[in-house]
Amino acid sequence: SGLYCLITYGEQAKRTAVVAAAKGVETLHADSYREAADALQRAGSNAATLPDTDFQLVWWPLHKSWAETAYMLALHETMQQAADSMQRALEARQGMEAAWREAYEADLAKLRGGMAYLRADFATAERCYRAALALSEADADMTYALHGELAQLYYRQARYADALHQLDTLLASPRFDGAHLVQATADVRRTVLSQRALVLARLGRFAEALDVLQPLADYYRRTGNTRAYAETLRKQGKALVLQQQHTGKPQPEAVRCYTQYLVLFLSDIHGSLGQ
Repeated sequence: SGLYCLITYGEQAKRTAVVAAAKGVETLHADSYREAADALQRAGSNAATLPDTDFQLVWWPLHKSWAETAYMLALHETMQQAADSMQRALEARQGMEAAWREAYEADLAKLRGGMAYLRADFATAERCYRAALALSEADADMTYALHGELAQLYYRQARYADALHQLDTLLASPRFDGAHLVQATADVRRTVLSQRALVLARLGRFAEALDVLQPLADYYRRTGNTRAYAETLRKQGKALVLQQQHTGKPQPEAVRCYTQYLVLFLSDIHGSLGQ
């Protein structure tokens, strides 16, 4: 998280706030979320009078992380509170450089897109995400995140061709350049490929989908990544069921995939409860 770079700035209270917010974002536990929300109050809320450095490197990232945590926990009212606070801060700070203001407006548009998505207002969500894209063309991380949000949005609406286009845009990102891939990024790429395979199956391109999923399943099994292996088995089973529905031909392999998935899933739950 970029939040960790902020602890070199400001007073001890702000350092505590940043660490708490980072903890809330990374663990997504309710207790950590409440700790992050409390930290916002300790950090101070008078955005209009903060020095530029404190606003740019502490206040805004902290509130942005608060909003993103609320989004991942589907806390609608908290997201609205964060959006209102961030909007008031922008209105109160006059004379801001255009580049900074556009970046903040993009953050707000993305946040409002997430709020609309959670309430199933898909037209508004798309409009907000598109507005954020237009404001952040030079921000590779932001555009990457927005293409992911759009892919999810389109998939949920059964706009599979549009979802495929967004996933292809993600895979064309410089971060997935084969010459520069680190392990963590390679894992993200595999996740995007598996999502893309499911979209291909939804489009009736079953052979292509299964040709992607089988090597991924083999890789996860070989490397001992049980959760990713189980999820890939689930996607294989879904692709095979869709193929059976489309062609009318039985796909007994689908039963094997779902059975293995359930065994691994239940084993993971029992393991978690035993910890």
